[in-house]
Amino acid sequence: MIPIFLLELFFITTSSFPLRFNDNHTLVILQLTDLHYNSGDSKDNAHTVELTKKLLQYVKPDLVVATGDIVDAQGDAADYKEMWNLFVSPFNEAQIPYAMVPGNHDYDKGQSIEDVFGIDSGNPLAYSKYSQSGKFDYYVPIESRFRDNTTVANLWFLDSGGYGCENNQYSFGCITNSQVEWFKEQNKEIRDEYGPI
Repeated sequence: MIPIFLLELFFITTSSFPLRFNDNHTLVILQLTDLHYNSGDSKDNAHTVELTKKLLQYVKPDLVVATGDIVDAQGDAADYKEMWNLFVSPFNEAQIPYAMVPGNHDYDKGQSIEDVFGIDSGNPLAYSKYSQSGKFDYYVPIESRFRDNTTVANLWFLDSGGYGCENNQYSFGCITNSQVEWFKEQNKEIRDEYGPI
């Protein structure tokens, strides 16, 4: 499982988007991965929530990026949702937006990508998007602090999926050729409309 996110700089005029570079031209991103919230281990979950809160206080990120294996649910859909709510609770409390791509454990226990997205899409702080490719392949525009309604960068997210790289059922997921083609097409459309970087 190798979820990816890329940063690309360019200039696009957009209507309105709240994620912006800071006055000093920076954007602080806190990356979290392999949190493995698990209904069978409330003590570890509590430690993970507290550690996440401390990281948010210390790092003061503009955006949190979670790159897979967020939940390692041991039960049904209600259990999965409870663990997901633990994951987002520090962001909700601090009012810090987040984006994510799921990992193989996020698909375990019968959770489909639609289930994961259904839970995540209800959070107003979530930038995550479910794409037509059947994965969490998307980009998040970042606006300039000094140019109103002007996007100057994109964060690209590509979902490696749960299992079955290129139809090999015994492997973990991977970034597929069709996802690379989707990225190239989206990137070309942006460049064609708004010009080179």
